Amino acid sequence: MPDREALGRLVREVWVEWAREQPDPKPSHLVGWDDLDEGNREVDMRIGDALWNMIVPPPAVIMRTGRHLSQTDGLCTLYRVTGDDWKDHECVGMVKTPEIAQAICEAVNARGIPLPAREDEVGVPGTGGTEGNVAGSAGLVGRPAPREGSG
Repeated sequence: MPDREALGRLVREVWVEWAREQPDPKPSHLVGWDDLDEGNREVDMRIGDALWNMIVPPPAVIMRTGRHLSQTDGLCTLYRVTGDDWKDHECVGMVKTPEIAQAICEAVNARGIPLPAREDEVGVPGTGGTEGNVAGSAGLVGRPAPREGSG
């Protein structure tokens, strides 16, 4: 998201442009950003925030981390988000530290591309399987791109 002040300044700029087009604008409508009081600046920033969020919605949560009481210190589970109830989320693998888990989740969620279901995954090259395929789920490893003409 852009800086709130930048969004507020844009809102104020458009407002002042509109006010100048009016036949008899109120003097307060012609006040630029630099001369606004904090309350009016906050209003313009909130309008900017609301407009930004309408145009660019926040990314969906595709992957999350979690830990079980039975897990030893450090181990962290990665889950594919499958709905609103966290109990229904599908385990896609484990990593050694919560920091690594968080970094993977942030990267996957930033991409905004839903993870494949377990039956659609391709295993880590050379393993022949998909179990615990965090790399494949994160889009870090997967099917090779089709060659030209191979349809």
